[in-house]
Amino acid sequence: MDDDDDDNDDNNDKDDNDDDDNDNDDDDDDVDVDERDDAEEECDETKMILARHSPDQRRTTLLFRWHRRQHLDSLVHHTQFVSDGSSVLK
Repeated sequence: MDDDDDDNDDNNDKDDNDDDDNDNDDDDDDVDVDERDDAEEECDETKMILARHSPDQRRTTLLFRWHRRQHLDSLVHHTQFVSDGSSVLK
């Protein structure tokens, strides 16, 4: 009888581990939603620029935004985050 109870406990442990895996999947979804929100916001800003500016202003504004995004991406790429929260350039 005691052996059967031990087997049931093992099965319950396996179920508990499955629940933990599902929790991790939810965290990944949150990141995707944030990235999607950023992309949608950027798209909306671009549409607004295209609708409200003259062709020369559009080109200048969109190029400026593209260069700014490239610069920020390179800063993030070259920055190493240290465990204490400070950052150090590589």
